[in-house]
Amino acid sequence: MPFYGWRMVGLAFLTYNLGLTVVINAFGPALPVLQRELGLSRAAASLPFGVLLLAMGVMAPFVGNLTQRFKLRTLMMTGSACHALGFALLAFATTLPQVLLLFAVMIGAGCCLMAIISAPTLISRWFERDRGKALGFGLVQVFGIAAAPLAAWLVSQGGRQLLFLCLAGLFAAMIPVMRFAIEFPEDVGQQPRRDAEQPVVAVAVQPLLGNRAIFTDPAFWLISLAIGIVSAAGTAFTAHGPAMAAANGISPTLASTMLSGAGIGALFGALLYGWLIDRIGPFHALVLVLLQAAATWFLFSLVTSPGPMILVSVLLGAAMGPAITLHSACINERYGAASFSRVIGYSYFTKIPFMFGSAPLAGKLFDMSGSYASTYVVMIAALLLAGGAAIMLSMPRNSRRIGTLATSPVL
Repeated sequence: MPFYGWRMVGLAFLTYNLGLTVVINAFGPALPVLQRELGLSRAAASLPFGVLLLAMGVMAPFVGNLTQRFKLRTLMMTGSACHALGFALLAFATTLPQVLLLFAVMIGAGCCLMAIISAPTLISRWFERDRGKALGFGLVQVFGIAAAPLAAWLVSQGGRQLLFLCLAGLFAAMIPVMRFAIEFPEDVGQQPRRDAEQPVVAVAVQPLLGNRAIFTDPAFWLISLAIGIVSAAGTAFTAHGPAMAAANGISPTLASTMLSGAGIGALFGALLYGWLIDRIGPFHALVLVLLQAAATWFLFSLVTSPGPMILVSVLLGAAMGPAITLHSACINERYGAASFSRVIGYSYFTKIPFMFGSAPLAGKLFDMSGSYASTYVVMIAALLLAGGAAIMLSMPRNSRRIGTLATSPVL
């Protein structure tokens, strides 16, 4: 019988790219149409995106715990159904409160159930060996390259109704596909992919960490801090990168292309660091990615010509793109597959201040000083702080798995 783990990686790739990447990238082309059709300011029309990010962070712990009670395929099918219904209703929404409610409840739930929790959880249950490679391939956001241009074309042909109805149909068609998810290798008489000398312990019967064991473990907070900071740096770069490049003398037209360079870098970075995770371990890989991010932020502050700007943008994207892969690998390494979904749900929740605070902070620092110099200093210092946290994580007492020590009751 062929090993089904790589098929699960393919399914996770599909669900993560559709359930999250396409949804995020389709919002930009829809933004001007929402503004015009609903009679909103640009700031008001941008609110649904912020509400979506907040909803994902708030729902993540609940979805992480739901994976302990319900089958992954059931949750993934539910997430796809939430997306389908949510986008169908968005096509006919007529007020901002309706749009906000749908993004918060239906689309937010769809992203959590279908993508950010379920996809890495599925991979973690099938792989002990080659986990970094599997996470790198399964969570690489390839669809982001085509999603925004395709969404823009649909909007130009039929407005937001055509875009949202096409998305609704896409996710409705995905519901039966989710049935192919196999919860555990043991369900089909297989074992997780592991080295020959590793002991065979079925994922389904591994001990489940209680909340107290998670929240009192320093490694949980170190992982959350390090990943939160690299996510904050990515958010700030996405929001302010073109303006930063323009402030350094790059033409606005050329400055806008740097995000494309960062996107290409993110694809290669996810695959590269997935490979490195299997070679040097997730915590050492996390140290490297944070040092790379700090160094490339420094270089970006010095760029004054288009060629080097694109190159640095690619390197910066390669440092920020693997965040979800490293996040998943570090948590799996520390807590094991059985507790993975619970822990990553809690850890994702702690990212909320970083995701929401970095872009406004960069803007506030610019308003106070008239330049981005202080923003560069803050970002580089924060990344070096995160690098210190990652170095602490790489120490044996923080990097060894604690799943077998989880004897406290599940709270």
